[in-house]
Amino acid sequence: MDYKNIKIGFIGSMNAMPMNYALKFYEDGFDVKYIVESSRDNLLMRPEYHFKSINYPYPNWIKEIPFKKSIFRLLFNRLFTLKLYNEMKDCDVVFFNHYGHHISSYFNEKKIIKVALFSGADLDVSCNYDHLLSMIKDKNPFIRY
Repeated sequence: MDYKNIKIGFIGSMNAMPMNYALKFYEDGFDVKYIVESSRDNLLMRPEYHFKSINYPYPNWIKEIPFKKSIFRLLFNRLFTLKLYNEMKDCDVVFFNHYGHHISSYFNEKKIIKVALFSGADLDVSCNYDHLLSMIKDKNPFIRY
């Protein structure tokens, strides 16, 4: 198998950090899809804020699908996740970062390799069990168990 035929997807964009990887794969000739999850007013999470070579509107390989942080999105999470899944279903590998970790379990097909890409708060909360357990013990309203 020619590794250049691998399709690579990215969901979640904590400070646009995964874009570093996506750009390198893209420059090396891979077929890349990148989902920008944040709204236009959240510049820190958008690639055009960090990379001078990326302008809005985005090129075809970068799609804007903002994660809605509202009761509406919570009620229709499966529809939203299905939209993301349909966007990435032809990928061989999908990297999940930031809010993407929360939907990675919906990508259970054996043909898709899932990679967790932790950064920032992901490392502090998801990978630090002592911190996570203390948040649960303190009955933090953002942690449900």
